[in-house]
Amino acid sequence: MSGVLLLSLTLGAKAAELAPGWLATRNQNPFALDLGLPPAPTVPDSGTWLLDTSVTISNTELGQSRDDTRVLVDLESRESRLSLAYAWNDEWSARISLSQWRASAGFLDGPVERFHRIFGFDNGDRGQLDTVAPFVALNRGTQQTVLLDRPETSVGPLQLDLNRQWQTDTFGRVVLSLGASIPVSEGLFIEESRDADLSLAISTLKPMGERWLLGARLGMLARGDDERFTAKTHPMVSFASVLLRYRLGSQWSAVVQSDAHDTLYRGLPALPGSAGNQLSFGLIRKLGQRGEIVATLGEDVPALHSADIAVHLGLRMQLGN
Repeated sequence: MSGVLLLSLTLGAKAAELAPGWLATRNQNPFALDLGLPPAPTVPDSGTWLLDTSVTISNTELGQSRDDTRVLVDLESRESRLSLAYAWNDEWSARISLSQWRASAGFLDGPVERFHRIFGFDNGDRGQLDTVAPFVALNRGTQQTVLLDRPETSVGPLQLDLNRQWQTDTFGRVVLSLGASIPVSEGLFIEESRDADLSLAISTLKPMGERWLLGARLGMLARGDDERFTAKTHPMVSFASVLLRYRLGSQWSAVVQSDAHDTLYRGLPALPGSAGNQLSFGLIRKLGQRGEIVATLGEDVPALHSADIAVHLGLRMQLGN
């Protein structure tokens, strides 16, 4: 609906061609959704707005143990995100972003299991946990803390970032981003802190010939030293992204993007307590000169450290003269 409305409103507008950029995907580890990990930056042309809308559905079902601690996760999460960016000139831009999350039993369990069986992949813990989704629990010895046992909806933190851009011959478009993540609700089942998270990142997008685009991003997230579901958070979390995009023709592009983060929590099993990496494969279809539609499929790399699978659909539109 947003796409149809935007297309109708901007049909007669004159705007520069939308430059290829990053996917708006994030690591969909359910224990990372409430954190202030920022999506990669979007930088519009000078004097224009860039609207980015997306829906990401991820499905996770696993049980992990470490010492006397066990984590059970059986849920499907949906992240609906709206971002709006504006560039004052060729150097400075800002973005505001807000998301809504929904945790439920979902509909991807059957398709994921059939996909694994067709290609001979292991279904892991699927169907072995004796749980009724949605369900997330943390067991310490004989004590069980149920974090989620019914469908829930929550508003994610308000994310703001200020970007300074340089165009270079060696590295292409270099962007330095300063971000803030401000909680506006109590989160789904993890967020207990009202502290804001701050991030600093540097990224580059470099065209290689007429068809290839390479990207790299590295950043650091500063978090408050607070207790969350009786687990100590790491005060500093590093994150990184790598992009490879290939133009298939005048309208289509193929893209691979990896979004990784460092350890989130101390003393917990792999999913919340280890580094994670989500690898997304996608296709991009241009909408005239001012927009594009994105569809990607994400998998966890290394295994069991992120969501089992994540489906992402997005729309980007540049508005203005």
